Amino acid sequence: MYWILRLALLFLCLLLVGSCCVDPVDQTMYFCLGEMSLKEEVELGDAYAPNIDAMFDGVYHDPAAADYLGRLIVEMAGHSVRAEDFAWKFTILNTSTPNAFAVPGGYIYITRGLLSALETEGQFISVMGHELGHVEHRHSHQAMGRQLIGGIVVGLIGTAESAVTRSREPGLATSLGSAGAQLFLLRYDRGQEQQSDERGVYYAATMGYDPAEATKTFAYFQKLEEESGGLQIEWLRTHPLNENRISDIHAEIEQKYPELTARPRSSFRPYREGNDSFAQILATLQRAEPTYEQYDKAWTAFAEALEGGKSGPLEQALGSFEECAAAIPDEPLFHTAIGACHLALERHAEAREALEQAIRLDDMHLPERRLFRPHQLLGMVWFEEGDHRKAAAEFELASDLFPMSPTPLYYFGLSCEKLGRRDDAVRAYRQVVELDQEGSFGTKARERLRSLGASQGAGRGR
Repeated sequence: MYWILRLALLFLCLLLVGSCCVDPVDQTMYFCLGEMSLKEEVELGDAYAPNIDAMFDGVYHDPAAADYLGRLIVEMAGHSVRAEDFAWKFTILNTSTPNAFAVPGGYIYITRGLLSALETEGQFISVMGHELGHVEHRHSHQAMGRQLIGGIVVGLIGTAESAVTRSREPGLATSLGSAGAQLFLLRYDRGQEQQSDERGVYYAATMGYDPAEATKTFAYFQKLEEESGGLQIEWLRTHPLNENRISDIHAEIEQKYPELTARPRSSFRPYREGNDSFAQILATLQRAEPTYEQYDKAWTAFAEALEGGKSGPLEQALGSFEECAAAIPDEPLFHTAIGACHLALERHAEAREALEQAIRLDDMHLPERRLFRPHQLLGMVWFEEGDHRKAAAEFELASDLFPMSPTPLYYFGLSCEKLGRRDDAVRAYRQVVELDQEGSFGTKARERLRSLGASQGAGRGR
């Protein structure tokens, strides 16, 4: 009766024995889907990068900060075990959400919100060293293997249970299997975070900084969690508690770099050199922060007013956005928000003017990494005005800039329908279904495909 379960366990053992890769940092073995080539790793990062730009409001425009911090990243990468693997790419993302992360292929990110909250250059090096550590250890590749194994375990246990009980409903074993797989993944993720924390200590110490500066970041996040009431018990978290990470970092320094613990601050970089470049970058960021805080609050109010269909709060949000644009005139985010308000208030001429200004400013910054939102909103303006050729062009560009979003792609399909471009519309709708299978755009795309007498097959490419 239990032959399926025995077969499942045998299959799992074969997977574990036959599919192992080597961690480039410590040479340990980990389960994988098969070795990922360097070319594939770079291609994966290249595919994700445009979506990250789009999800986090694009690149923060501060050439001095990008140049100085980018040179520090290049120096850091020279100390990496994967120094020759990538052309490491550093980006400051233009969002107030405090975060830093990395994706395969050497893409390293910090948000404006986290950068402005840092105190020292050594702290920045530790944070970025942590992110380089994720790429060095190939943690995302490891995660792919863990996800596969968790899915196989849960699925095979469920199949065996169904065969034994003759039931099609998920039973207790399946439920417990899911929880067990998730806890396994959580523990593994915490291990990855600890590995990367150790790399942050390594980079700081190797480059002449005080590695203890790393603890300030976790103290900051600890404070944020306490203020938000978001503290949880550690074994249900994907990351270690910040207080534990602080103690772990001190222990790592004591074990590997004991000679650094008693040194005066003046002996560490940049203090020993009298270099205040990082302090000047922070000062510039912090002067701008009140304006971005006003923008964030106005955007939240705008979204709530839009959902409630209330014009009064929309006008108030518009006034706040205009104040932001007056304070920092060359910020395309603010002009995009002004255009969004005018569009919601059905003032198409004003919306078009603001959005075109946002696009001009954006193109002056980094034309190769454009914001998707002003193009999507401008497409909506042209669509509402009945110029479907211009609408299609803007929606297509917005979709290219944010490939994972179904929204511009769906409206591109609608525009193509209006232009009599049935085949283009069908391809777009099929892609929307792939991207948003359970969502509202996926449902609407399926309806459009039915109305066009088309199947819902794969829709890669346009």
